[in-house]
Amino acid sequence: MKALRSSDFLAVLALAAAALFWAGNMLVGKALNEQVAPMALAFWRWGLILLILAPFVVRDVIRYRGEIRAATPVLMLLALLGTGLYNALIFGALHYTSATNAALLNSSIPVWTLLLSVPFHRRWPDRMELLGVIVSLYGVAAIISHGSLVGLSGFRLNRGDAWMLVAMVMWSVYLLLLPRRPRVLPTFCFLWVTGVLGLSGLTLLMLVNGGGQAFVIPLNRSTAAGVSYLAVFPSILATLACNYGIDRIGSVRASQCVHLVPVFASVIAMAYLGETLHWYHAAGFILVLAGLFIANHKGVAAMKKVA
Repeated sequence: MKALRSSDFLAVLALAAAALFWAGNMLVGKALNEQVAPMALAFWRWGLILLILAPFVVRDVIRYRGEIRAATPVLMLLALLGTGLYNALIFGALHYTSATNAALLNSSIPVWTLLLSVPFHRRWPDRMELLGVIVSLYGVAAIISHGSLVGLSGFRLNRGDAWMLVAMVMWSVYLLLLPRRPRVLPTFCFLWVTGVLGLSGLTLLMLVNGGGQAFVIPLNRSTAAGVSYLAVFPSILATLACNYGIDRIGSVRASQCVHLVPVFASVIAMAYLGETLHWYHAAGFILVLAGLFIANHKGVAAMKKVA
């Protein structure tokens, strides 16, 4: 076995940092849920992201304005799925479920992506992929039912877990539609454009539902620090770290970093939010991971042959 090169080590470190920042998205959202409404938190987060990125992307936005205009319908759809509304759903879910549950359900994204690839790409999963999906779904069921799989027939889904699952399905649709974006747009230019479009949609929804009052948040140290963290760390810095890792070790190996998110989130939630890690959390996470491993058996075998 070859020793881990220094560049590979830095890539893994960067991906671990990205996972830590993404875990912080759940934790900060949970910590602020008593002070800030979900849509207001999503609005101010994205407002700050756009403000920070504007000086760095303005030239690219002007340069590619023709491509952006031509792809506006696709960009609008991606914006609604992947920015404001998606974040508002997650922050809303955290009013009714724990940060630990939310982070664990985040690991189910590959499952929904595989299932949705049938209607979107007409790609039917093979037997092993179907088996993997079933195992992973048992893991999701274990988490949301608190381990009471026998009583699932009469089980009522927690509102927070339901919203979290909707957000995960939305993100999966976003991933499936992502190849249709204008590839010419640099990463942060694409993020900024979809952020503007997504924030416009979120603003309209907030005005209809609550008027100007919907945008008001308490101005104090915790809200300022929380919104700043959400704008800088899980959005901008995590994107930079993730892109660095992908460039160094490839997307297949880099994609595994998503499973560090619930690990980091559960440990920090226990330490700072007083949440408890139960046996069904661990069992559900193991089942989700096992299902993903089974579903990706071809990729694993190929990697072994290359090694």
